[in-house]
Amino acid sequence: MNSYPLIADHGLIGDLHTAALVTTDGEIDWFCVPRFDSPSVFASLLDSERGGKFRIAPAEPGYISKQLYVPDSAALITRFMTPGGVGEVIDFMPVPASQAPTEIHRLVRMARVVRGQMRFVFECATFVMIGQNRQADFQQAKADHDFTEQELELKTNTDLTREIDRLTTELHSRLLDKPARKRS
Repeated sequence: MNSYPLIADHGLIGDLHTAALVTTDGEIDWFCVPRFDSPSVFASLLDSERGGKFRIAPAEPGYISKQLYVPDSAALITRFMTPGGVGEVIDFMPVPASQAPTEIHRLVRMARVVRGQMRFVFECATFVMIGQNRQADFQQAKADHDFTEQELELKTNTDLTREIDRLTTELHSRLLDKPARKRS
């Protein structure tokens, strides 16, 4: 049973609608979305082999880790210290602008090296509860649809950005190529 971290070895991040537990080893081992009472996406807290997790941690074994919150915020810093360097994973969930329930929740994870050198490993495996197969099929179909919509929106935004860049470049070249007028 030693493969399960103590509850004291967790930090909590959330967005007022749902929350995730982050271990001092840089693993999100519990996360239900879109609400607290929804099926879990990561559940290695309950089943370390099949439960699903999202882990960002040093590649080098034997690190020491500490957790702390950014002052006056719900952003969690998990700091890793090794002989070769110090690294951090910063986790937070942006609070939606509206207090109304939403299906859109973001989990933000940033890894950075603070001092020296450090390589990070990244593991992400989701979990779908066996009793939730129909819901999982529905959620997958919805996710596929949402992805297609987001892909279309990204393409539209990319095309628009390219057009703005082209027009800006054209405007700059016209302004730079135009001879300067003499003022009288």
